[in-house]
Amino acid sequence: MAYLVKASRQPAVTAVERARRQSERGDERRAMLILREACFAAESDAALWVHYGLSCLRARRRDEGFRALAHALWLRERSRDQGRVQVMRDLIAHLSAGGTLPLNCRRAA
Repeated sequence: MAYLVKASRQPAVTAVERARRQSERGDERRAMLILREACFAAESDAALWVHYGLSCLRARRRDEGFRALAHALWLRERSRDQGRVQVMRDLIAHLSAGGTLPLNCRRAA
């Protein structure tokens, strides 16, 4: 009978979608808070930490954003995901040098 029960969506995916909707409405702070809550619930999801970091930067919370991106980088390094580690390093260097936020964070996440 378990096959009749609709499988629930992953909380991280739901949080990213909710945050994206809030961001589209112009409420960057609310988007950031949604992602923060999800990050602390699923501490080892590097992609979620990337979304949270970028959301913090959009909400003008620069220090918090860079801490989140550094945590995402650490998670990527720990999982030995070298391709994404390099993308994360490039993203952090770009943003640290005063670069603009990416419109689409698919590549970093």
